[in-house]
Amino acid sequence: MWLIATSLNINKAFHIDDIFHLEAAQWMEQHPFTPMSGKILWQNNYVNISEGNLPPLYLSLIALVGHLFGYQEIPLHLFQSGFTFLAIYSFYRIAKITTPDSALLVTSFFVLNPAFLINQNLMVDLPLVSLILCFVYLLLKPNIQSEWTRYLGAAFVFSLAIFIKYSALPFLIILIVHPLLLRKSKYVVTAAIPILSLTAWSAWNVHEFGALHLNRPIYSFTFLRSFLQTTALLLALGAIMPFTIIYGEAFLNKYRRAFLFLIYSGVGLFITTILFTYLDLLGENNARRILWVLFFTNGFSFLYFIWDSCSFTNFLLKNPYKANPAQVILYLWVISGSTFIILFAPAIATRHILLVLAPLILLATPLLTYSTTKFKIAALVFSGSLSLFLGISDWLMADIYRTQANELKSKISPKAITWTVGYWGWQWYSKKAGMQPYIKGKSIVKAKEYFVIPVKLTAKADVNLTNLIQVDEVTIPSNFITFFSGSNIPGMYSSDYANPPWKLAKKPIETFRIYQVKKAFR
Repeated sequence: MWLIATSLNINKAFHIDDIFHLEAAQWMEQHPFTPMSGKILWQNNYVNISEGNLPPLYLSLIALVGHLFGYQEIPLHLFQSGFTFLAIYSFYRIAKITTPDSALLVTSFFVLNPAFLINQNLMVDLPLVSLILCFVYLLLKPNIQSEWTRYLGAAFVFSLAIFIKYSALPFLIILIVHPLLLRKSKYVVTAAIPILSLTAWSAWNVHEFGALHLNRPIYSFTFLRSFLQTTALLLALGAIMPFTIIYGEAFLNKYRRAFLFLIYSGVGLFITTILFTYLDLLGENNARRILWVLFFTNGFSFLYFIWDSCSFTNFLLKNPYKANPAQVILYLWVISGSTFIILFAPAIATRHILLVLAPLILLATPLLTYSTTKFKIAALVFSGSLSLFLGISDWLMADIYRTQANELKSKISPKAITWTVGYWGWQWYSKKAGMQPYIKGKSIVKAKEYFVIPVKLTAKADVNLTNLIQVDEVTIPSNFITFFSGSNIPGMYSSDYANPPWKLAKKPIETFRIYQVKKAFR
């Protein structure tokens, strides 16, 4: 599984937020004692690194690898694959503790899903998830040298997770509750390690740039926003869990086997929607509506399966000291993680859901005792195939900006200055190809110079087209793989209550336009 995940990411073009991480890492390589004070180009303007929501650990590791091996795809993605391995190994070890008979199967579901495969890139979320999984495994590991080793090790790993991304903070409750459940309250003191680490980091922030980096923007609480975020979360869950069919089959085998036709009907509707849309027998907007219903139903049903398989009501009524500690930890993991996402995430993204996907799968796994072997195989093939389609589609989308940067620059005289706008991978690769980033109101553009503009990554306000004459256009058509589209926004990297994380789209993937400047402007 590690080889499959790594092979999909090893030479993938830098994509989406990777560019912020690369630019910040290059600053940190040169300024290790003022890591948050630099300014980097992000979305057509220069911003302070401290305005981002990332602490410095992961970015510093990128800087180290970049310093030793260069800021290239293969060495940096090999570095990322270490976190991929840690995530897979830790999840499997937890599954061997909580659901030993199904450990390999549920690990396959965790890895061979779109959220895991696509969101490797050079992003912080998979490293964060890998450390949270390792942290939980240390708490649950049955044989360990001593309890101090357990809790000190868990506290250290959790501290690392916080310095990867602050989204780890809600899980501090697990480090506190676990020793209390086992009546080992003296080990609660180990929670001071991440707290003191964060305090020291905050003191350094004040010294470096006069403010707390942890003081992030907080969205005002409203019931409407919480409802819409919850809807978006369920929608995204359903979109990345095609393997839910096995849990549905098990649930119906347990209660109403005669209703198994519902599973076949749902899968049939899904496949029919794909075929009809590709053959232009169904409009893309109508296909999106059908997928919305299927994804939301899938996500909601999966949560109900967990409610049933774990007897959640009985669990709540139990004396907490008599409850299964592993089950308590899994519930705390889901509740704290999903609450944080709903209340504080600016948008729902499948990489955020990785934080709670692992415990959700493990909590539902007791139902698998009612499933059949043929459905287990079918669920694995179905989930793996769809995930690979979406993963390869995202790889191709990212690669367009890598390949087109050099090809488009070669169409222009090498002596001519070429400007560009746009962000994500295009920002990185256009710069490597020799183009200059245009900053509205600051860059001095002269007549006879050129612009290369990626249409999907450029807003009308980014550059005044009345000063330009279009001289060429290159359109990148879609194919059957990119028909499974998750790269656009809304998409796998950001979605909302109205738009699923992926859709079916035959429209061109991107259009690039080359312009010549008519008259000078800023």
